[in-house]
Amino acid sequence: MTDLAETPRARTRPDWSSIDSALTAGLRWTFETDQTASAIMHHHGAHLHVPAENRTLRFIPIGAEGRVVVVLEVATVVPAPSPHLSPTNPLRDGELEQLHDLLQERGFSVADSWNGHPYVTGSVALDRPAHPGLIASVLRYQQGCQTHDQSVFCTCGWYTTGYADVALPEAL
Repeated sequence: MTDLAETPRARTRPDWSSIDSALTAGLRWTFETDQTASAIMHHHGAHLHVPAENRTLRFIPIGAEGRVVVVLEVATVVPAPSPHLSPTNPLRDGELEQLHDLLQERGFSVADSWNGHPYVTGSVALDRPAHPGLIASVLRYQQGCQTHDQSVFCTCGWYTTGYADVALPEAL
């Protein structure tokens, strides 16, 4: 089994220690945390904020091509002075590659990655599927309300009730 704990090399990156901790928590949630049969998780997955780095890590259980996707994004984007320019605080050059390396150091096979510098998000798709219970909770969301119109937008409270049963990741 893959060791989801922090790797020695990752800990030598002091500017990434808080991201490394959030990554550990998110990976444990994605791959090790079972969900109840009543849990309903939306398709956007869960996110952990990393205020010290102005970043958010999102863990999408069923993303591109059905793969787990880990998204690194700027939490608070500073707009450019002109709408025709890029934001003034995109991901740093090499930041997505650093996430890619951290995942590989932990034994994850990376299937693909996209965006990154000079954008405000970067995504990494993994070859390993999410925990079966988490996948099932996302599939329940995608099926919609089974009592009424089978829509994810049903107002009866089915989603609110099911989401309350989701075991979410906790920061370490």
